[in-house]
Amino acid sequence: MLIKTKDLNKIAEKLLKAVDTNELTQLSTALEMEVTDGSLLLSVSNKEYFVTVKLRDNHYNEVFHASVNASLFLKLISQITTDDIELECTDKYLQVKGNGSYKIPLIFKDESLLVLDKIEINNPTISMVIPNAVFQSINKYNSKELTKGYIYKPVQKYYYVDEKGCITFTTGACVNKFNLDQPVRMLLNSKLINLLKLFDDESINFTLGYDSLSNNIIQTKAKFETPTTSITAILQCDDTMLNSVPVNNIRGMAEASYPYSVTVNKELIIQAINRIMLFNKSSKDNNVATFVFGKSNLIIKDRGDENSEVITYLSDCQELENNQYEAMLDLNDLKATLQLCDESHLTLKFGAARAFIIARTNIINVIPQCVVS
Repeated sequence: MLIKTKDLNKIAEKLLKAVDTNELTQLSTALEMEVTDGSLLLSVSNKEYFVTVKLRDNHYNEVFHASVNASLFLKLISQITTDDIELECTDKYLQVKGNGSYKIPLIFKDESLLVLDKIEINNPTISMVIPNAVFQSINKYNSKELTKGYIYKPVQKYYYVDEKGCITFTTGACVNKFNLDQPVRMLLNSKLINLLKLFDDESINFTLGYDSLSNNIIQTKAKFETPTTSITAILQCDDTMLNSVPVNNIRGMAEASYPYSVTVNKELIIQAINRIMLFNKSSKDNNVATFVFGKSNLIIKDRGDENSEVITYLSDCQELENNQYEAMLDLNDLKATLQLCDESHLTLKFGAARAFIIARTNIINVIPQCVVS
């Protein structure tokens, strides 16, 4: 079977992101290839997700079925520079011809060629089309929250998604606002969110279903599909976990009215944080600094009050004309959030709920004030 290298390279680049290299089972390291209806299908799975990418050509008429080491095959394909790649399957190995000739052993199970177990949704309950931009936004903004602060509960490792948006929370929170066509509540893990980067279509067909297992356990499954890529996953989101997410509290805090609001230059704040952090050397709370907000400017001071910077607002805050507001913030947390903002000028809201809010069009970050002894 002769395939254009550029076409197979594109698929290899996608599937390499999906191969689970943290587990040593055959299922997590195997790649299954099969010609169906003239198209070559390449699939990987780890029993929690099943990913298939289709190479549509409609002229592959030969019988072709192979299961090989996913990482080896995909890395080899990504490094072949000839115009075409030839794949030939024998009883024991897959022969790949490009810059040279390479034999990759087939993977067998019980003396038969390994066939990956598909994940099927037997009882679909929700079907709708979701813009791909929604998932890419979740990946960009909500993922960053999981790298900050502290995680106290297992549910904080997940992305809470409903028809109003996505929430991730650690010490602070990221509220991503969007609207889906149907009511839904689910928890997605980081691996699945990363897999959704495989899609480059504008829209994704989404299906959610609940299947009963033999021991009366209900299993939640989700499918994300376009004409060339399909991801089906088993979700870890029972009612107990879903209900443990403080959705109303987080959204209430993100969308509340705050007494003070100032607009600042993002780069000036980041630069000041970088310089102040050079002097925060104490082993305890060394990333915390004091922020003093006045009518016209902000003062950032290190823990010892020996080093400071003054940043002027873009416009005065009349509510702070006769007083100041002082708070302690984690510099790494604030910096990481600011660096994700595309805007050059940002508005900070504060003065209630011991939190700072950075709000853009559809993204709201909640940054908690620090309590330091």
